[in-house]
Amino acid sequence: MRTIFMPVLSTCHMPHTRALKDLGAIATVAEYDQGGFVYLPELAAAPDWLKPIIEMFIDDGWVRFDADEEVWPGLPTYDWN
Repeated sequence: MRTIFMPVLSTCHMPHTRALKDLGAIATVAEYDQGGFVYLPELAAAPDWLKPIIEMFIDDGWVRFDADEEVWPGLPTYDWN
């Protein structure tokens, strides 16, 4: 069995609720009720909001977004209200 470690980020680092669905065109995405897993795409193909995340976590490959996770310092956040 293989164990994968990945950063877990708050969903407030996504600009809107459809952000994970939109990424499906350029990245591998596995959504669940409160967030999702994303295999980071190439920087050039990524939307602007995802580029700082890719730059910070490119060596990790995967990141997870979760509604219950805390804000990651140094990354942009978005207010969905």
